[in-house]
Amino acid sequence: MGAINGALDRLTEAYQAEQRFVADAAHELRTPLAVLSLHLQRAKLGGTLDWGTIDHDVEQLNKLVGQLLDLARKEHARQTKVASARPVINLSRLAREAAAAVFPLADQAGRSLDVDLPDNLAVRGSSEDLYDMIRNLLDNALIHGRGEIRLVAGVEIGVGNERLAYISVSDEGAGVPEALGDTVFDRFRKGSPDSIGHGLGLAIVREIARGHDGNVAFESGKPCQIRVVLPMANEAIQA
Repeated sequence: MGAINGALDRLTEAYQAEQRFVADAAHELRTPLAVLSLHLQRAKLGGTLDWGTIDHDVEQLNKLVGQLLDLARKEHARQTKVASARPVINLSRLAREAAAAVFPLADQAGRSLDVDLPDNLAVRGSSEDLYDMIRNLLDNALIHGRGEIRLVAGVEIGVGNERLAYISVSDEGAGVPEALGDTVFDRFRKGSPDSIGHGLGLAIVREIARGHDGNVAFESGKPCQIRVVLPMANEAIQA
């Protein structure tokens, strides 16, 4: 009976989450669609198209839809997959690959990116999702932070002597207002209304961390630092 109740609770949670997701997505899509429609109407009345503006509108819509689909896939994966059944991978390797992809962007922005990673950091999970998680953390620091960006990883001991892997990304920006707390990880939540983006990057980070039996949080104080903690694997790295 307990197993049946648990299954029903999970089904109810999944259904409610899907309803919230659809409602949130519809709300967020309304504004960029309205802006694109307005620009097209002006072009129709004026007889000329501002292709630069139209291209920008379409690019923003594509980015928003892509992030929404990505988040939906990750939420579904968390509800249906068992983390312990995933392969053992090297989190350090994924972090180095994510940093390598961001280096040119940081250099272009006149920002430095410092990396301090162990050779091996074994965790169970999806290579694609964990790479996305680290890349989103770095992108968040690059877009919303300032000054030097630092990517650090290592091992710590948790409750019950559990070995945990952590990934930390920090920059010299002001960080997230304390009043926001964990709500900054909610879908479409921004640290500032004027921030660029759609407020989905950190929601994706949290979804991936939770899907790997981990957690993510901003550290209090300065510098601005966000930290993900994941359980380590006891087996050797497979990929």
